[in-house]
Amino acid sequence: MEWRGLTKRWGGLPHIRLDADSREFFYQINKPFDHLVEGVKSYKFNSLRRWAAVSLQQINIDGETVHSKAVVASRLELDVNSSPELDLTAIEGKTGEVLEAVISNALSIARGENNA
Repeated sequence: MEWRGLTKRWGGLPHIRLDADSREFFYQINKPFDHLVEGVKSYKFNSLRRWAAVSLQQINIDGETVHSKAVVASRLELDVNSSPELDLTAIEGKTGEVLEAVISNALSIARGENNA
């Protein structure tokens, strides 16, 4: 299986070596980040990222003809949540801005711009 494209997409993962016989791969990291919203003091959010990849064999049967091909699939699951220190009264009236900032961060991770 060709893993190089997947590990490159996920930010390189320079210390992880996967051999051609590997069939499944899971990687998880929690990278807290500081959040700034105008009028609110800086606070931390947890950013738990779970990557998974799998190699499959796709088989299509068309009448009497059988076609097969190797397929590689990957999945990214994000769990972004506030740290216990967050004072919810501090973001009162700013929850929309906070949510937009969290979504923006998640999208940058999914695009590979902010990966571990």
